[in-house]
Formats: sequence, C-alpha cells, structure tokens
Amino acid sequence: MREFIKKNIDMKKSEISFKTYLWALFMFFLFAFGTIQYVLKPVIYMTYNEYDVSYPILTIFFTLLLFLLISILNKFRFFVLNTQNQTLYYYSLFRPFGKTLYFKDYIGVYQTTETGTSGSYKVLYLVDKKNITRFKIMGLYYKNMDEIIEAIPLPQIKRNLSGKEYFKLMFTGKANLSKIKDKKSTENKTIGYLKIFIAIAFLIFIIGMIIRMISRIS
Repeated sequence: MREFIKKNIDMKKSEISFKTYLWALFMFFLFAFGTIQYVLKPVIYMTYNEYDVSYPILTIFFTLLLFLLISILNKFRFFVLNTQNQTLYYYSLFRPFGKTLYFKDYIGVYQTTETGTSGSYKVLYLVDKKNITRFKIMGLYYKNMDEIIEAIPLPQIKRNLSGKEYFKLMFTGKANLSKIKDKKSTENKTIGYLKIFIAIAFLIFIIGMIIRMISRIS
C-alpha cells in the first residue's frame, strides 16, 4: 500500500482543460466547413468551368490554416511525469504509440508566455545540452500547468528574448539560448502586438464570411 501511494506521488499526469475540448470541437467544425466550402466546392465548380476569382485565394488561405491547425495539434500531448525515474512519457495524434524523454538529457527548462483568443498562457520548453529548446508544453491545453512546471526536476534558464527571437521560438519551437543575449524584457510588448494581430486576422475572417454570404443572397 505504501509503495502504491509513493508511486502516485512521484507521478504527475497532464489534465486537459474543458475549454480545450470545446476549442477542439469548434476548430473541427470550422475547418470542416472551410474545407468543404472553400476547397472542395471551388475545385468542383472550376471543373465545370464555373470560375470565380476568389476561389484560388480562399483555397490558399484555408490550406495555410490547415497547416497551422496541424502544427497546433502536434503540440497537443497527453503525458506522465515520473520524478522518481526522471522521465516524461507522452503520446499524441502524431505519435500514438508514445515516446519517453529522459530528464538527464536536458540541462533545464525555459519558460515564456504566449497569447491566443482565450488570453495569455504559460509555455515551457525543455532545453537540451546544446542549449537548444526542444520539447514544448503549452499551458493553453492543461488546467494543472503550474503543477507540471513544479514537477519537472530541472532548473529554469532565464533569457529575455527580442520580438524577432520571440516569434521565431513561438512558430518554430526552437532557439539556441546560448546565442541569445540577456536583453531588456520585451515580452509584454510583443504579446500586445500579437493580440492585435490575432484580433485583426479574426476580424478580417469574419468580414470575409459576411461579404461572401451577402453576395450569395444578392
């Protein structure tokens, strides 16, 4: 009994937040609608010579969004931290059979903040022995992100990234921290710009949908 209790204390599982499931459901319907409306239908219409100048633009737009969705889903992982064995086991949509990471292969963690339509959230990267960020844990998905951060037995590496370095890390997931000088913190300013960009992009999408619907009615 004592061994069972100790085993559970040494293990920490990721707990997916309810809003993540709602977000995933919304994204599924959004991209299903977009794929049918702006990818499949234009292809069918153009086959029958019913050409519309907006079709190629919308097809490219939703293709890029699809690649973005795949990139996001790639970061959506279920994992178990075992502090006794110093391991992190995870599995995801693109790695259904799972993979085990060993904390001995990393020198620390780098923590930053990202933002989305639901607000700001913590992001954690495991940093390998070459000072390169490798494994990304996004607090957007987990309701126990603070517990996850505490459970990882690695020291935190402090770096203040410039706006360019911040966006590069966010979109690629990789940065060589040994080549980054400790600049004055610009994270809050960068997050502000990112919020404005997301709001404008979402507004353009909504306006485009409304114009499309009105043009069909008229």
